[in-house]
Amino acid sequence: MSNNAFSLKSQMIPLTVIELTTLDNAIFDQQLTEKVQASPALFDRMPAILGLEAFETADESAIQKLLFTIRKHNILPVAIKGAEPLKELAQRLDLAWIPPGRNKLQKKAQQAKEGIEAVNETSASASEDPLSQEAIPDTAISAEPQQLELTEAESSTTTLLQEQNTNAVEAHHSSEESNRSDAAALTVKAKIVATPVRSGQQIYAKGSDLIVLAQVGQGAEVIADGNIHIYGTLRGRAIAGASGNSEARIFCQSLQAELISIAGVYQVSDDLPADRIGQSSQIELKENHLHIDTL
Repeated sequence: MSNNAFSLKSQMIPLTVIELTTLDNAIFDQQLTEKVQASPALFDRMPAILGLEAFETADESAIQKLLFTIRKHNILPVAIKGAEPLKELAQRLDLAWIPPGRNKLQKKAQQAKEGIEAVNETSASASEDPLSQEAIPDTAISAEPQQLELTEAESSTTTLLQEQNTNAVEAHHSSEESNRSDAAALTVKAKIVATPVRSGQQIYAKGSDLIVLAQVGQGAEVIADGNIHIYGTLRGRAIAGASGNSEARIFCQSLQAELISIAGVYQVSDDLPADRIGQSSQIELKENHLHIDTL
C-alpha cells in the first residue's frame, strides 16, 4: 500500500465561462434568470468562470453584485478570467484568477473603434472638400410624373385599365405570399456547421436544429433549441432542446461526450453507460431520464 496521501494529476475539465459584456447587474440578472428557467437542471450547482476579458478593470462592488446574482441561481463561481489588474480583485473575492486567452470581445471593440475613427476622418475630409458640397439638381431627385392631356373618354379608359391592373397585381402578390408561407411551413430550419468544433468554441442554433458535419472536440459546446446531429465524434458538450423542447434528440457517430443534455436533463461522462461509449448513438428523453440507444 502506498504511503502517499494524494497524487497530483493534470486533467482537462470543461467549465462554463459566463462571458460578460456589461457590468449592469439588473440586465445580467434578467437574462440569466431566463437561461436558468429554460434549463434549470443544467445550471444546478454548476461550476462556472466569470469572464471579464472585455474589461481592463472592474469596480469591486459591481463584481460582488454579479457574483451574488450568480450564486442566487445556484451556480458556483470558481474563478475570474481577465486582465492582470483583475488578479488582485479575484484574490480579495477568494476566487482563482485565470489570465485571458484570445479576447474576441476586445478585438471586436478595437475594430469598431477603428471603424468609427475611419468614418470620422472621412467625414472631416469630405467637409473640407468643396466638391463634396456640390448641390444636387432638383431634377435629379424629382419623382413627379409628367402630366398628359387626355380626352374624357381616354381618361375613363385609362382609369379602368389602371384599376384592373392594380387588382391583378394585388392578387398575384397575395398568391406569392401564400405560397411563401406554405413553403416556410414545410421547411425544417437547421444550422449547418461544416468544420470541426474545437475546444473553447460554442455553437448555438437558436430556434432550430444543429447539424455538425465534423467532430465536436473536447472542451467544445454545441447547443440547439431543436435536435443536434453530429456526423463525427462527440467529445465535448451537446445540449439539445435548450429552450425546453423535451422532444429534441441528439445523434452522433461516436459518443465520447463530456456532457449530454436534453431540455435541462443531463448526464456527464462518468454517468454514460460503458457499452455506449464510442458507439454511434441516439439520445432522447423518456420519463425525465436520458436514454441512449445505438444506431
